[in-house]
Amino acid sequence: MGMLGLGILSGIAERGSAPIQAIINDGLGALRHAKRGSVRTTLWRLEKRGLVERSEQGELKLSERGFQFLRQRERPPEEPWDGKWRLITFDIPEKRRRERDWLRSALTSAGYSFVQRSVFLGKRPIPRMIFETIEEKNLSGFVRLIVIGEIDDETFLKQTTQLQ
Repeated sequence: MGMLGLGILSGIAERGSAPIQAIINDGLGALRHAKRGSVRTTLWRLEKRGLVERSEQGELKLSERGFQFLRQRERPPEEPWDGKWRLITFDIPEKRRRERDWLRSALTSAGYSFVQRSVFLGKRPIPRMIFETIEEKNLSGFVRLIVIGEIDDETFLKQTTQLQ
């Protein structure tokens, strides 16, 4: 999700709800300079993903999923590392490029490091929201999670992935 989408979600969360036309015409805070077409498209995508919903008055408000999404972005204090590496590999077909790009972005946001184009490495469990979205997008057949307890030379991984 881009900065525009995060800005809209944050703005709606601050206000509780917001009229759709006000979001499109006036923007929310820092979004005032965004193009109307981009705002409309982003609103449509947020609604399609189930992150926002319309109230009976026709205003947009965050759905429960939207609240969960924003909570996930606020990283809780990290627990001590359990000594296990999480290796995520995927082979998502080219015709599903958007989903592949989404997964790369989601893994990076969750603190995973890029090892190769379709290989990511992290020290923390993958957030539930990412797993749920993988299921919703029917990507589970393309994605593998491997939990590694011990590696012969972790210094290689730490240098390669910038994980400390």
